[in-house]
Amino acid sequence: MNGRSLTLDDRLRIEQLINRNICNAYIARAIDRVPSVIWYEIRHAGGREGYSAQRAHQIAMSRLKRDEPYIRQQKVLKDLKEKSRVIAATNIKEQVRQVLDQLLSITANLGKLYDNIPGETT
Repeated sequence: MNGRSLTLDDRLRIEQLINRNICNAYIARAIDRVPSVIWYEIRHAGGREGYSAQRAHQIAMSRLKRDEPYIRQQKVLKDLKEKSRVIAATNIKEQVRQVLDQLLSITANLGKLYDNIPGETT
């Protein structure tokens, strides 16, 4: 069972099985979907008595076109969130590198100071 949209072929198969008075659970198994998808599809396309694959497909396509800007917006937001995570991780890495560079510089300076203490030998 997968999350892909129903195709026109799926809907034609649903219509055939409805016309043979097959239950929704069997229809779901026949097209490899969960029963709730079949229930939703039939309910929103005229019910068992009025189901038409062509009409159901037209309804679904119009719904996709209507939702397209929202879906695109959600994808852009998801991409921006991912980019911000990458930037944050990069910034943290850069900050850690800068701190390590400062520590190395301090260590080097301490070594020079230690070498310049009169009377100290290593």
